[in-house]
Amino acid sequence: MKISSGIFYVEWETTKVLRVFLEILGSNGSVLLKQYAANSAFVKGKIWGWSEFSKRKRVLQLEKDRFLPLNTLTARCRMRRCENRSQERVQMYAKTVINFEKLSFIWSIEKFNSLKLEQKIPFVVKSTSQEVLMTLNLFLCQLQHSDEIIFIDFNCVNKKLKYFLFKVFLINNRADNIGCNQREIWYEAYEKKRDV
Repeated sequence: MKISSGIFYVEWETTKVLRVFLEILGSNGSVLLKQYAANSAFVKGKIWGWSEFSKRKRVLQLEKDRFLPLNTLTARCRMRRCENRSQERVQMYAKTVINFEKLSFIWSIEKFNSLKLEQKIPFVVKSTSQEVLMTLNLFLCQLQHSDEIIFIDFNCVNKKLKYFLFKVFLINNRADNIGCNQREIWYEAYEKKRDV
């Protein structure tokens, strides 16, 4: 059983006909989401499953407290052979840990008013264990027929990072939020994204 980019699917080493139940469980073991397939043929080397088990935003943001108690997603796959012979019931378990870490920081940019176009102001984002996760570069850019726009260039250093939600707040002298933007980013290794 694998979960990848919102896809829940099963891979099998030999050809089998199975009944499959794919479920996401709550903290008390109750079933929050369930898909069922009756008498599905699993052919060796082929992948079978549901292209959309649940919306990523629903699981990671809208109903995070339900789906991710203690930041842990619990998924269960139950399979039964579709044969008329009695079989010993066997339970197998697999665990995938998805880590979430919330970080917040203040990025003070001195002499912001005197920034020149394309002048990059770097910032290094570290985890709570001081591991470098990514580097950010803030700079001004002037697009055709527009005023100067603030850009932030993301460069992911940690190849294990696949997803992050980035929220930016502009804060004035009185510590009031005067602007906000956010981006949900799926990051592939060595790929840079410009956002915000």
